[in-house]
Amino acid sequence: MPPRFYCPDLASSPALIEGDQLHHLRTVRRLGAGDEVELFDGRGRWALCRLTSLTRRLAEAEIVRTRDEPPPASRLTVATAVAKAGRMDTLIEKVTELGATAVWPLDCRYSSVADSGQGKQESWHRRAVEACKQCGRLHVPPIEPPMSLEAAVAAARASGAVVLLADPSAEALRPAEALADVVPTTELVGFVGPEGGFTDQERQCIMGVGARVLRLAPAVLRIETAAIALAAVVAAWRPGP
Repeated sequence: MPPRFYCPDLASSPALIEGDQLHHLRTVRRLGAGDEVELFDGRGRWALCRLTSLTRRLAEAEIVRTRDEPPPASRLTVATAVAKAGRMDTLIEKVTELGATAVWPLDCRYSSVADSGQGKQESWHRRAVEACKQCGRLHVPPIEPPMSLEAAVAAARASGAVVLLADPSAEALRPAEALADVVPTTELVGFVGPEGGFTDQERQCIMGVGARVLRLAPAVLRIETAAIALAAVVAAWRPGP
């Protein structure tokens, strides 16, 4: 199977490969003119290509054939507090592999991470791209700029999604119970709180849109573990892609 690379523009041939994808192609995989590669644009298009030229700054690839994959019928948005340092990178990577279709970083009252600017946005996007390369997904989930909890709840309400709230309390439902009457193709938005938990006001805001409260494990989970567990639960619950 030819190696896969991300190329955001597959509208015309030749396709152009630049930046860190070019570095991976040239330096890590040591590919050259005549080699076949698979490219994907992150929006559902896949292309089998043949490299025609490489320079230090650019690779050109002739498109041999393409196919388009529709957006997934099942959608899960992970609305999560921002985890510290590399733990957020792990969160992005793993929920992408597990099929999350969007990530909404949340700015919560007890959030302890201040650095989530443009540089972090680009880093998180690269993580999602690399996860898609590894697992074969053709749609890269958008990583939105950090938003307030109120804005995320309003967006969930506007989308008509079923809202889930990950909660360590003993009275929370098991995932199978929380999802028992939900149609598998229904759009879901799952909320994961910061290390200090959601405030009472934040929790009431989420519950105000009819959130289903579910417990993901017997123990209290860290942010990234809870987000990954939520994505895994939904992936296992849904019968198909």
